[in-house]
Amino acid sequence: HGGAVSGRGAGMSRGALRAMFRPYVEFDFTRMAFDTRVSFSRSSTGTYFDPAGVMQTASSNVPRKTHNPATGAVRGLLVEEQRTNLLLRSQELDAAEWAKPNALVTANAAVAPDGTTSADKLVENAATSTHDVRNTEISVAVGDYTASLSAKSAERSWVRIAFGGIEFGGQSAYFNVSSGAIGTVFGTGAAASIHAMPNGWFRCALTAPADTAGSSGDVYFQMADADSSPTYAGDGASGIYIWGVQLEAGSYPTSYIPTTAATVTRSADVATCTIPPRVVRLVTIYDDGTTSQQTVTPGASYTIPTGQKPILRIRGYFA
Repeated sequence: HGGAVSGRGAGMSRGALRAMFRPYVEFDFTRMAFDTRVSFSRSSTGTYFDPAGVMQTASSNVPRKTHNPATGAVRGLLVEEQRTNLLLRSQELDAAEWAKPNALVTANAAVAPDGTTSADKLVENAATSTHDVRNTEISVAVGDYTASLSAKSAERSWVRIAFGGIEFGGQSAYFNVSSGAIGTVFGTGAAASIHAMPNGWFRCALTAPADTAGSSGDVYFQMADADSSPTYAGDGASGIYIWGVQLEAGSYPTSYIPTTAATVTRSADVATCTIPPRVVRLVTIYDDGTTSQQTVTPGASYTIPTGQKPILRIRGYFA
């Protein structure tokens, strides 16, 4: 009938009201138990953060419900694409694979983000120079690469991630791991991010393009005594804590992939479900509040797309 709409829906058309209150089904990835309507596989282990902010490792084929390490808030389901950490000895910077110009590394000097005493300390010598650990002659293809590490201030608070070699354009970024601020970001196509973790740790990342394929790509993890100041007179004792270095082909950082004597690949997360009866539209809700939509067919098989953001919920709306 044509009666007026009152209360909450006053002033809205009946079509708008029907859209507003349209029934839906929901896949909720914030709950303790994984939704059994979703099939999941991943043919490798994968890391994530538990509610206490400690990095954990999930076994093969086990879904990863991750949390904000700084607040403990649930971030949802990780559905990541396949990535490979190209840096060897990612937690052993004292190893021979790492050059250490004007610096030395004290192994296992602090508790790392995974709760083990495996974080190293990079300590400067007394030279007036740069002080860093670096990995050189890395083979890269044309495309974006992301370098990342976990860092914690000691006597020094600034860390620099830099790309070198003819493949890259000398891109770099500075990070203050006392305040959590990003300093100067240099170079065409360079983008930086920093995220807080418990106990003074920060995850720092730099993404930059390799414009030429080759085998002389370099990655540097340097100390600095201020923003844009990588060259300074060391005192022979000051340093910074470093753990979990990573270099991966891709335009954003993904979850940490530990390595030892060889590169390691984390397989893609594969999550699928059957579209419920009458559902014609899916709305994916990510942990940052953004959404995406897909038109679907009831009864069809659906594979959740991989991406950077954890997924809180997927809602299926009826026709």
